[in-house]
Amino acid sequence: MARSSVFWRLSVALLSTALVCGVSPVRADLGKVETFQFQAEVTRLMDILIHSLYSNRDVFLRELISNANDAIDKIRFQALTDSSALVAGEDLHIKIKVDLSSRTITVEDSGVGMTKQDMINNLGTIAKSGTSAFLEQISKDLESGGGADTANLIGQFGVGFYSAFLVADKITVVSKNNNDPKQWRWSSKTNSGFTIKEDDSEPLGRGTKVILEVKEDAAEYLDIGLLEELIKRYSEFIVFPIYVYKEVPEVPEPEEPEEEEEGAVIDTGTGDESTNGEVDAETPEDEDVTDEEGAEQDDEEIISEEEDPTRKEGEEAPPKYDWSLVNDVKPLWTRDPSEISEEEYTSFFKSIAKTDEEPLTYIHFKAEGDVEFRGLLYIPKKPIRSLTHVEEKTRKDLVRLYVRRVLVTDTVEDGLLPAWLSMIVGIVDSDDLPINVSRETLQQSKSLTAIKKKLLRKALEAIKIMMDKEPYEPEKDDPRKPGSQFLDFWKVYGATLKMGLVQDVANRDRLAKIVRFKSSKTALRDPNDVITLEDYMLRAKEGQDYIYVHSGESLDAVKNSPFTEQLVDLGYEVIYLVDPVDEFLLQYYQEFQGTKLMAVAKDNFRLGSEDDEVIRTKAKRGRQSIKSLLTFMKETLGSDKVSSVRASMKLTRSACALSSEQFGYTARMETVMRAQALANPEKVQTVPKQKVMEVNPYHPIVEGLNMLIERDPQSQKAADIINVLYDAALVASGYYLHDHTDHGIRISKLMAQTLGMDPNATFEEPPMPDMTKVDDDEPEKVEVPIDFGDIPMGFGDDADDDDDGIDLEGDDFANEEYDTEIEEEVADKEEL
Repeated sequence: MARSSVFWRLSVALLSTALVCGVSPVRADLGKVETFQFQAEVTRLMDILIHSLYSNRDVFLRELISNANDAIDKIRFQALTDSSALVAGEDLHIKIKVDLSSRTITVEDSGVGMTKQDMINNLGTIAKSGTSAFLEQISKDLESGGGADTANLIGQFGVGFYSAFLVADKITVVSKNNNDPKQWRWSSKTNSGFTIKEDDSEPLGRGTKVILEVKEDAAEYLDIGLLEELIKRYSEFIVFPIYVYKEVPEVPEPEEPEEEEEGAVIDTGTGDESTNGEVDAETPEDEDVTDEEGAEQDDEEIISEEEDPTRKEGEEAPPKYDWSLVNDVKPLWTRDPSEISEEEYTSFFKSIAKTDEEPLTYIHFKAEGDVEFRGLLYIPKKPIRSLTHVEEKTRKDLVRLYVRRVLVTDTVEDGLLPAWLSMIVGIVDSDDLPINVSRETLQQSKSLTAIKKKLLRKALEAIKIMMDKEPYEPEKDDPRKPGSQFLDFWKVYGATLKMGLVQDVANRDRLAKIVRFKSSKTALRDPNDVITLEDYMLRAKEGQDYIYVHSGESLDAVKNSPFTEQLVDLGYEVIYLVDPVDEFLLQYYQEFQGTKLMAVAKDNFRLGSEDDEVIRTKAKRGRQSIKSLLTFMKETLGSDKVSSVRASMKLTRSACALSSEQFGYTARMETVMRAQALANPEKVQTVPKQKVMEVNPYHPIVEGLNMLIERDPQSQKAADIINVLYDAALVASGYYLHDHTDHGIRISKLMAQTLGMDPNATFEEPPMPDMTKVDDDEPEKVEVPIDFGDIPMGFGDDADDDDDGIDLEGDDFANEEYDTEIEEEVADKEEL
């Protein structure tokens, strides 16, 4: 970008000085002062323009199509004052053809065309645009305030025309203008000048044909499929039809079924001719073909031979080529919204988003003011691409920027929309946006900044429209519960909008009214039951000074957290935060409309003014009763595990919990950091040291521990229980348990003590018995051979009476034929 900018400044400086293309200095003797004229090496300047202003070869086709589009626009404007300039109903088009044998690409239009002098002025002068002169001329011809908007023309045969040298060794331009009876041919190579002569090839009638002789290293552009992709990418919404000459598949004509006459012969496949199974005596066995039918067959053979006399019998027909329309999608945003149906909006979305899904909603608008532009923005039901790229500074946007229906870029620095709205798909088209000489990158201008701001407002407006819609009743076969259209949007993109609260400082207040949360007063299993921060404040308790929030890995984990026990019991509502981005949200967004957010897992926890005083007094009394235990717990755990131990104001049913210091990491933040691919293990391991052990002084376990300490201030049993409590508090508070081995040992000791066993006893394996000795009292096992001769096998008459026999008289075996065969087989064996 920097190199391109330098070359651009150099090129503009050279062009703006109106240099004369010459190689010899002009000297003027004025006394002692010598005057020289600047020299411009046209070949070098051309090289700068072609290879430095453009970073992508693909743009050559966009530039040529834009020129062709402008040429057609010019003839339409001329027809406003000169009816003879354009025949009524005349087909205005752009055609592109590839010739592999001559390695050429031809771009032809039915536009205004050029005279010989136009070719010299427009093609022979670098960066000379015919549009400027055309606008001046047409402004004189048209009456003041009349005519069409001629400012829509970008420019024909300016610097953009020379981008064709990116892929071509030689360019030939054939053109015919209404004001010149002759047709002219302009030819040039990059390292030489140009020639103009009268053209005697096929007459154009009117228009321009640009023929590119493709370079050896640009052979891929001879692929018509690639050219179609480039047209759809850059020039899909050009108003005039763009055709490419390509192979078209043959569509076989449907065979008409032969009508069977009454009494017709039906071949049964046996050689007999019959009608409905009866012999037709009137029909002869061998009926000769009539002379007329034979003559018709001969004529058909002659016709087919005349169509392709060189093709042999059985040889495949050569492929057929025809003109195929490429830009069949019309620029919907240029039309009046009142004239567009919902089906058209949906079809257009599927076309630009390359999806079969319908959009969730859309907004179609025209912005006016400092800069005018039209826009059409869609919010998909599902993300068109992954939203994990939102941190990229330079990325391809799903909102593409057009200048007069020609794609300029889909990669704008920082995006046309902020990263947290990168799910939006759409089109922005401006006539006022300034572009540089290459039309490939945008200048940093106030117009672009204004477009970004207005786009953001329109995107937020589309979201607000969804919020304000009345709840809808789903169809009978729709399994979703009743909810608003916005809730469907929130389920998919909620976490992305929360990222906006973190990143977008200017729009935090707007986003804070949009984001939704689960809370302790919403139905946990109903995805539609969510609240806003405004809803929270409307039903807050009287005297409540904070918005209480708590984060965790899941809704169940947060709901059952020990930190929410006291709050819920007192009737306070707690907002549940379960998205990974919520932890960052708490760091960057700390108050809503003057009310601060309070993380209940932090040690700076406070309640409402009245409740806070009552609970704080209760905690102080409890602290006095277990003062010795708190000191013992701090000494037992050490500073590596906890920074302090205190009586808790939050716990009612749990014995203890681990909260983080005011500026430390919560359990959820530690989990998020640990899950990062490039997380620093050493940094993460230091996190558990910044914890506060909160103890419920009124819990039975704590009271029992306190009694144990009072009896034995150095109790090892109490120390073991305290370590187990610490591990349990780690898990219950959502933290990562580091010492898995030590935790297992402590649990084993605690279980042994519960069972009345010595926790320090070692396990002794009992001696294995000597398997070499045989017990004399045990009777010797004797293997007896089994005689199967007398055991009935279920096939004889006695089998049914014998309990040990197999009963085969079920339904599956009640087969007399089968029994008879068995009896005969047994008899044969007995005979032998």
